[in-house]
Amino acid sequence: MNLIHFLEKLSPFWQANSTHVWCDGSVMESGRAGCGILVRQYDVHGVVTDTHHAYRLSDAISSTQAELSAILLGLGKVKDGVGDTFFYVDSRDSGIPQEFTPCFEEIVNECMGILQGIERTGRSVTFIWVPSHVGITLNERVDDIAKQATCRDSVDIQGTLSMRQVKTQIRDIQHDTDKTRMENKYANHPLMAHYTNVALQTHFSYGKHRTKWKDTVFTRLRLGSPFTGNWG
Repeated sequence: MNLIHFLEKLSPFWQANSTHVWCDGSVMESGRAGCGILVRQYDVHGVVTDTHHAYRLSDAISSTQAELSAILLGLGKVKDGVGDTFFYVDSRDSGIPQEFTPCFEEIVNECMGILQGIERTGRSVTFIWVPSHVGITLNERVDDIAKQATCRDSVDIQGTLSMRQVKTQIRDIQHDTDKTRMENKYANHPLMAHYTNVALQTHFSYGKHRTKWKDTVFTRLRLGSPFTGNWG
């Protein structure tokens, strides 16, 4: 399906007295997270009004949590509105899953509660999946809003981490601490230049040997004996 054909399928939803919410979540490689919401409202005369909102989310959450946070915050924006509402998401993993892990339970229950409240007023809420990064203007805009939110230092929404996410965060912190300690310890060591060169090689070859164990072995062999017993 080409872009023009896809937009033609969406056009029947763009009607008077309706609200359209574009949502997106973003998680950077550093773990910083954020989400964006773009609300487009059509009044009874078809006049369009756009408003956007950016929220900084707590670090180390998953991309699915970021997407669900955007949906929850978007629902909060339209729960007291009028007319039907249409949500546009570009993640197949969000959209209020039927089964979810415990760390998603709170946010999913909140979403379902707001949805049920809206439905009791006689209004409908429709979720529409849209392809990402194919030139859909509003989807690209909300993607930029979500990415901009990750640049903020203050956190607006505190998420709940799973045990696995907590362990990963602890491991990453420990790794960074050990790395700094080793770099300080061997700052003037004659093999430090060798280590820097190995780090660059590893950047381009990591994953080439298919298993983490093999990558670790090859990296330690490149580093040489002074470093072999110090990197776990």
